[in-house]
Amino acid sequence: MPSSTQFSLFNLKLIKLDQGLPPQYLDMKPEFLYKSTRQNYPGVDMMYRTNEGLLYGLQVTRQKNIRKIRISAVDDWLNSVGFKDLQKVRIVVIPSPRFADELRVEYEGNSEGYPELEVWQVPPDYNQQWIPDIHDLP
Repeated sequence: MPSSTQFSLFNLKLIKLDQGLPPQYLDMKPEFLYKSTRQNYPGVDMMYRTNEGLLYGLQVTRQKNIRKIRISAVDDWLNSVGFKDLQKVRIVVIPSPRFADELRVEYEGNSEGYPELEVWQVPPDYNQQWIPDIHDLP
């Protein structure tokens, strides 16, 4: 379980936000953040593909103690984008900064063969640091 003493800083730079129905995996452009406009999109709130071909599913939560991810929701998400290679899937839960130290994440259902769930801890002042430079966008 991640804690504030066991994390590493990294820079994630995505070049564009694309809202609407996410494309199939093979049609996804690397470093584009895809966000479905459907309220009940399965499994994740957003997703992106890396240059190395990894598919990240991001789920934002305000839950305090435990976040359970249904295996069926993960399967529905992957089916919706036409992707089957679980070795190249990463599922990330992003909690509210004030709950990140206490949040536990786990699968609901048989998770054998599924990737380990990750928790990304966002700094409390993240909204002050996130100022997009319009000159960096295509």
